[in-house]
Amino acid sequence: MKRSIVSVLAIFVFGLGSQLPAFAGQEDELAVAHQHYEAGHWQQAWDAFAALADRGEVASARMVIRMTRFGPQLFRQDWQPAPERLARWHAVAAGEPAVRTAVRD
Repeated sequence: MKRSIVSVLAIFVFGLGSQLPAFAGQEDELAVAHQHYEAGHWQQAWDAFAALADRGEVASARMVIRMTRFGPQLFRQDWQPAPERLARWHAVAAGEPAVRTAVRD
């Protein structure tokens, strides 16, 4: 029984090995973004959530949209991303895949 569990885990790790580092890296980046937010480091949090939203991370898109919308009132920050970038975040937040463009903020 123990050997079959190890075999299944080995197949899982080797089968998804190419996908795991990217996923783990994105999880780490999301954790860092949340740490900045919890510490009150608003600019760093916004930058981190924005970068993840640009890559299609739904929860980050929703967070950066909220931070942008309520920035002056809650965070004393006035973030003004390009309208195209904000539109992409809204699409990602709605569940649409991120579209890569040459537009950068």
